Order: sequence, then C-alpha cells, then structure tokens
Amino acid sequence: MDLLLKDKKILVTGADDDYAGSQVVKDLLNEGSIVYALGEKPVEKTSLKDSSGNKNLIYKNINHIENLVDYSKEFMDSYFIGKLDGIAFCHEKRGRDKIKEGKNIVTYNSLDDFFKTNVYSTILMMENFKDKISGGGSVVMLGTIESKLAAGFTIGYASSKSALLGVLNNYAMQLGERQIRVNMVSKGNILTKEKLALLEKNPATMDLTNRFGGRAALSRNLVPEEVSFQIVNLLSPRNSGITGQDILIDAGFSIALYDKGSWPMDAIEGYRRKDS
Repeated sequence: MDLLLKDKKILVTGADDDYAGSQVVKDLLNEGSIVYALGEKPVEKTSLKDSSGNKNLIYKNINHIENLVDYSKEFMDSYFIGKLDGIAFCHEKRGRDKIKEGKNIVTYNSLDDFFKTNVYSTILMMENFKDKISGGGSVVMLGTIESKLAAGFTIGYASSKSALLGVLNNYAMQLGERQIRVNMVSKGNILTKEKLALLEKNPATMDLTNRFGGRAALSRNLVPEEVSFQIVNLLSPRNSGITGQDILIDAGFSIALYDKGSWPMDAIEGYRRKDS
C-alpha cells in the first residue's frame, strides 16, 4: 500500500541512532519523502553513509545532543522553506542508573541529563516547529516499554520517558484542531547489528538477552525495522484518525504472565492439578 509520503517533508531527530532513527530515515527515503535529518555523528560514520548521495536527504551533524534545540532551528532556517508534513522524534538518552555497592545512585544531575534529552528538548522543538507543521501533518515520539514495566535500575530513563506521555497528550489536544496528529511508538528490546556484535563477546549478557526475548509471546527480541515501520506508518496521511496514542511494539513481552524458559510446562500442570 502506498503510504502517500512521496515528496512529504519530514524532520527526523536521532537520525544516527540505529535503534530507530536511521532506519526511519531509510524507510522514508524509500517512500520518496524529503528528509531533514539531525544526528550527533557525521553522516559518513553512520549507517546512512550509503544514502548520503540521495538528493532527498538533508543531514546535519549537531555534534552533541544538548545542541539539538538550537541546531535544529538554525538547520531548518538555513535549509527549509515552507511547511513540514511531519516530525519523528527518534533521539533519546538511554541507560541505567549508576550503581555503587549494589545500590542505585540517583541525583538531580543524573535525572536532569535524561530529562534534558528525552523531555525538555522534545517540548522546546515542538514549540519551535508546531506552527511550521502543515494541517493534516503528523508527529511521532519514541517511547519505551520501561514506562510500563519496571527494570528497577532505570529510574532516570523510565521516568523521563513516562513524562513524554503527558507531552504527547497535551500536544495531541493542542494541535488537533489543525488535524495534526501526535502519537508515540514505545519499543521493547531491540537488537541492532552493533549490539549483537557486542553481545557475542559476552556470553552471559547474550544469555540474559535471549531469555528476555524468550519471554515474549513471539519468543524473540525486536529488530529496528519493526519499530521504524510503525513510526513511518503513523507519519502517513492514511492514519488520519489516530492521535494521542502510545503504541507498544514489544513482540508480546508485556502480555507474558511468566518466563517460558524458567517455568516448565510440567510445573504449570502440577500447579493446575493442585489448584483444582
């Protein structure tokens, strides 16, 4: 099905991030969109290097994520004339809390690092660009399963992503009269090629990752293309009736009552007999 994204002008942040952003850029280019991409790394050091010659890709290296708001405005003022048809906010700061002597260490500064990237920059960019989005346009934010299921050691990351839900709902209401849709795609555990290469060097972590995927209904982790597809799909005018939604892509991890690998079926049957 044609997603009607040909010649649509889309701004993508986190364009150098292989968890979602770079794949979103590739998929949009395949749809014939004109993509204004912002990433921390030079394009030749990203997986977009083979797309750098595409005339529909305008890429800006922002050096550091803290420069995102200022650089994005400067970038768009320099290269862009007219209205945007969509924005995909794919930038994020991930990571676990600092651990000392087996305990989480959470400070104002550590929380602020997550909130600056994941929340404040998104709000400020929305304020900069909301009047430049065409009526009928679309905004998609990147969320996480950790806003719903606790790992116990990602307070900064999870709380900042949870705060985005309030941002999502408010902008969906604020921009709805102009038929601008605002949605979120929350991702489960994604395995990029780079992450797989690192895991292969650490069997214990690889085993943990496989167990994580094994718990999911689909018995696996995700690949970036599966998250990107939903982001691009929501940018499409064909989804004109969807707004204010947080769509979870997690291979069915969140519906699993138990870890299939750690609770054998004979134990479950024994439990059922005892309970009956």
